[in-house]
Amino acid sequence: MQRSRVRARLSLASLGSLFALLSLLVGTSAMAQQTGSVSGTVVDEQGSPIANARVVVPGTNFVTLTDAAGNFRIGGLPATGTITLRVMLIGFGPVTETVQIGTGGLRIQMNPAAISLDAFVITGTAAGVQEARSVGNSVSSIGVEALMEVAPVPDVSNLINARAPGVVVTPGTGQVGAGPTIRVRGASSFSLGTQPIIYLDGVRLDNAVGAGISVQAFGSGIVNRLNDINPEDIESIEIIKGPAAATLYGTEASNGVIQIITKRGRTGAPSFNLTTRQGATWFSNPEGRIPGTWGFDPVTGEPYEMNIQALEKERGNPPIFSTGRLQGYGASLRGGTDQVRYFVSADYDNDKGVEVSNRLWRLSTRANVTIAPDPSWDLTANVGYSQGRTNLACEAGCGGIWWATLFANANLRDDPDFRGFRSTPPEIIHNAIDWWQDNVRSQYSLQFNHRPWNWLAQRLTVGQDRVSEANVELAEQLDDTFAPFFSANFRQGFKFRQNRKVETTTVDYSLTATAPVSQSIRSSTTFGAQYYRSFVDLTVSQGNTFPAPGLTVVDALSETFGGEFFIENNTVGLFIQEQLSFGDRIFLTAAVRGDDNSAFGRDYDFVLYPKASATWVISEESFWNVGLINALKLRAAFGQAGQQPSAFAATRTYSPITGGGGVAALTPSVIGNDSLGPEKGTEFEVGFEAGLWNSRVGLDFTFYHSRTADAILLRELPPSLGFPGSQFVNAGKIRNQGFELQLTALAMQSENLSVDFALNLATNSNKILDLGGIDMGAGFIPAGSNRHNVGHPVGSWFRRDAVEATLVGTGYTAVAENPMCDGGDPNGILLPDGTPTELGGPLVPCDGAPRLYLGNPVPTFEGSFSTTVTLFKNLRLYAMVDWQGGHTKLDNNLRIRCQIFDQCRENYFPEEFDSGDIADMQSGSPLRSFVFVGAGFAKIRELSLSWSMPPGIASRIGAKRLALTVTGRNLHTFTNYTGLDPEAGFVEFGFTNLEQDNTPQLATFMTSISVTF
Repeated sequence: MQRSRVRARLSLASLGSLFALLSLLVGTSAMAQQTGSVSGTVVDEQGSPIANARVVVPGTNFVTLTDAAGNFRIGGLPATGTITLRVMLIGFGPVTETVQIGTGGLRIQMNPAAISLDAFVITGTAAGVQEARSVGNSVSSIGVEALMEVAPVPDVSNLINARAPGVVVTPGTGQVGAGPTIRVRGASSFSLGTQPIIYLDGVRLDNAVGAGISVQAFGSGIVNRLNDINPEDIESIEIIKGPAAATLYGTEASNGVIQIITKRGRTGAPSFNLTTRQGATWFSNPEGRIPGTWGFDPVTGEPYEMNIQALEKERGNPPIFSTGRLQGYGASLRGGTDQVRYFVSADYDNDKGVEVSNRLWRLSTRANVTIAPDPSWDLTANVGYSQGRTNLACEAGCGGIWWATLFANANLRDDPDFRGFRSTPPEIIHNAIDWWQDNVRSQYSLQFNHRPWNWLAQRLTVGQDRVSEANVELAEQLDDTFAPFFSANFRQGFKFRQNRKVETTTVDYSLTATAPVSQSIRSSTTFGAQYYRSFVDLTVSQGNTFPAPGLTVVDALSETFGGEFFIENNTVGLFIQEQLSFGDRIFLTAAVRGDDNSAFGRDYDFVLYPKASATWVISEESFWNVGLINALKLRAAFGQAGQQPSAFAATRTYSPITGGGGVAALTPSVIGNDSLGPEKGTEFEVGFEAGLWNSRVGLDFTFYHSRTADAILLRELPPSLGFPGSQFVNAGKIRNQGFELQLTALAMQSENLSVDFALNLATNSNKILDLGGIDMGAGFIPAGSNRHNVGHPVGSWFRRDAVEATLVGTGYTAVAENPMCDGGDPNGILLPDGTPTELGGPLVPCDGAPRLYLGNPVPTFEGSFSTTVTLFKNLRLYAMVDWQGGHTKLDNNLRIRCQIFDQCRENYFPEEFDSGDIADMQSGSPLRSFVFVGAGFAKIRELSLSWSMPPGIASRIGAKRLALTVTGRNLHTFTNYTGLDPEAGFVEFGFTNLEQDNTPQLATFMTSISVTF
């Protein structure tokens, strides 16, 4: 690590010197004093004002946004002359007009367009923005500000979910405050993370998924740091999906990049906005969704089914799962002058889940200020702060209410303490133990843009993301009323506290020079340098046994323990990119990036990532004469990106022990690997973007093929080396390929009725190509049934498949004898030893049967359909349905109910069911193929109705705009999956797709009111 730190300091020093020199050379080029201005209004086809349209003077730093009334003003211009204005907004075609400086009262009309090749995207690499026509890879853009007006969402993960093809968001649990995992274009690693990297206004964020309460047995009740960001502060999100697009982001970008762009100030009078949201969340139809529990009636001795929900209702007890209240309040101020523009916001959330112990509160603030005293440069300062607490309810194997309810014990129906619950009644666990996370987070950055001449631009971004978490598990000393449910040791109490502090530092510089090569050819050369540093500091304190009730601190415990460690990772990268433009229709781009990272082995020096792309706006060629297609861009891209090893994977380490005579000593722990380098993703993608029927229909299609080489695997070590266990090595190869399709259409546009819709489709085919000659034996098993086998997807499910058995006897005492399993298809994929892995072979005794492929844990296809119907310009109905499929899930609820606790109907009436499934259930653990279930689903994800009230109503309270929105989410799921919810599951493991007493996705209803003054 020291080597990389030295290089980082040298590189940063050189970078600072370079920027200072360039600024000195060009700093005297500021334009003369300017006094002119241009102002006007932007409207749509029906003459209604358009808010938040971007108005720019191309080639300069003059930029502003229209206000709620569609008004704009650009000042600080030369006193006389003409300028070109360009107006852009997602969903509309760009408009370009040449106007005289000093003109006021301009009226610029924008027409709806499903696709625009002239829109701008923020790729994060060039100094400034790029026109979409010049970008050779797929970039998904989400217009958050417009989306929040139609269907306000509670967190960033809901903004991304189902709105970008190829991006799969897995919620994991429906608890308030819990977060999802995000996977872009399939699984591309065996042992490293799957999360894309996240940028906020050009600064890298901590995007940890596993930041949460450690007691959650399998990592299901966790908090995703992405959801610390207030959606009301976001203007747009751009998703860069694979190595072909992410090359210039380097050694951490092979899983994709998510760029979050927050709102900025705009020239004009201050605009003050107030928002409030009030709603509820609930577990819909609990009696119908939670299966009954079978047991023997204590009076008759006959089998009977107990419904714990109905039983509690009969007894007059409070509902097991209540309706949680959701509420939030926000305010923002936006405005500015020609020289200073500002956006300031504050938001407070207070949500409660369906369990009394699941709740959160969060306060977040943000301030973005841009200073532009001269057209040649501007400086933007971004500051964000959030603070809050998330209390998560016990689930996923830790004995909470879901465990007690799903696996209720019919034999305890009449027990006065347990009332039929498996572990404890709801009120007991809620009062006995608590888990929470306190979090304080701040992000701050400075971005300096300098454009001394039209042909030269440079940008410097410096910022830091700071996270401070306290993850706590606390059980105070309990009295004897808890004796039936907890052991004496447990009732004495305990506490666990983990403090996690993360600092993520970004320094990013780029310089772009453009020059004409000829009358029709233009060259654009970009040089860039980045430095990233991640520092994680972890301290743990814990202990057992409080000597008296009411004590809550670790120091009060009779027995205490502690620990501390930190992880530091540094990356230094340089890149250069050349783009040639031919007639502003053909764009050829080539680039290369070089990286060094502190996690590389000592003998691994640095890595190079090349990139090349081409785009052709063929519809602008003179020979193009296809009336149906008015806009068509063809594109192709090739690129590489990487993912560095874990921080200490390459390092030889030792563990402390107590030696002879009580003297401290060391023992070998991990051998390390001096040659360990990054995993390298190589991707090729081709596609097109088309506008049909005067851009009323937009079509964006991409086919991608990517390979991960040097994938990191564990290799067993011979004992003679003196180090136990395994060694990380670059050995494996993984392939992902698929297509992505996005169709948008403005189906109808009239004065009183408009209809538009969007369709997203994506597929992914994942396959392991090579394991580097490493003998995986029975398969790499991170969580019991996931295995890495050549020819199959990463982390596939492999188990013996019981087909039939001889059932001897009837009822509960029946025995499934001589179980026969699928012996595997010899014509399918074989393991290196010749063992078949595919289903469809002859039956063989289960004792000697092979484990066979039962499915892919990752969805192979996903999509969404959404539509917006607008009536009389101000009443909008919005709906979205999304779906996933082609994957298999382990319904561990089914295994526990039927195989461990014998509480299913199958256990009492086995003759009614498949004999192979009965053999599974009676085998204990060796056989369990019956619990691997197809998890495809379609879900009514969002349904909303929004009303922008007429100006006359808003003006009565002195407002410019008044809007009311009612939104429902997760309203119904269509699925054949046997568990509670196909999206519920553990998200700690990279590939496991397993549900066990998780909170399912909850239905919500929200009313939002927004007032702008």
